[in-house]
Amino acid sequence: MNHRTIAENASHLFTGWRKSSRSSGGGNCVEVSVNHDIGLVAVRDTKDPAGPALIFELDEWGAALACVRQGTFRLPPCVAAV
Repeated sequence: MNHRTIAENASHLFTGWRKSSRSSGGGNCVEVSVNHDIGLVAVRDTKDPAGPALIFELDEWGAALACVRQGTFRLPPCVAAV
């Protein structure tokens, strides 16, 4: 199964969608779901749960979160440092 197929079927492959506890409710939120069985993370727009999702491998998602936490979310310097 390729990433495009997974993205198009995210509602079936991912459950337990979570929204950040820091979301302000202003409509600019995303939800995240992890499927450990296939080793992928899906991110979707809260306003469009039936819409497409961005798909990341677990290590890609971990690197992105590390950059956000460090306040250095700039590619490629951040990725090169991880």
